[in-house]
Amino acid sequence: MPCKEAMKTEIVTIGPDVTVQEAMHLLDENHLRSVPVVNKNNDLLGLFDFNSLLNSLLPVSIPGMEGFVGVDMRLDNIIGAAPGIAKRLRKRMPYAVRDIMRHDVPVVYPDTPLWEGVRLLVKHNIILPVLEKDSTQLLGVVTQQSAMRYLLQIVEKQESGDTPAPSSDRG
Repeated sequence: MPCKEAMKTEIVTIGPDVTVQEAMHLLDENHLRSVPVVNKNNDLLGLFDFNSLLNSLLPVSIPGMEGFVGVDMRLDNIIGAAPGIAKRLRKRMPYAVRDIMRHDVPVVYPDTPLWEGVRLLVKHNIILPVLEKDSTQLLGVVTQQSAMRYLLQIVEKQESGDTPAPSSDRG
């Protein structure tokens, strides 16, 4: 089963010159966590998401920190960080999303096996842009919800006898 079966084609996209403030409003208004960034030809340039934005707001010493154990930081610096983070957000509001977006976005193609798409969804915890083969042209996205919806349809067909159960199962 290819990724095109779980692909959403009616998606929200933004251009690279949209401001962070406009992009945040669009994400909030559409109840999204991320949005593909495309040029005028609908070529994928990257992905703007809340995680990348939040990561850009943290002090340089914090993003890679996996907890406070063994980290030589003063607790009052961590406790007092919220106003500094809010100040950084205010400064970034007029930035273009091209300055904040993720460039290292995993992608799939319409004929990519769905199991590979699901593996990438789990590994990266972001939407997966679906590109036209041998191109950067955005066709749609596979989301955790769209993949799950498609898998549930398969389960329902199997239970009704419309589709044979797979011959082997990895789990």
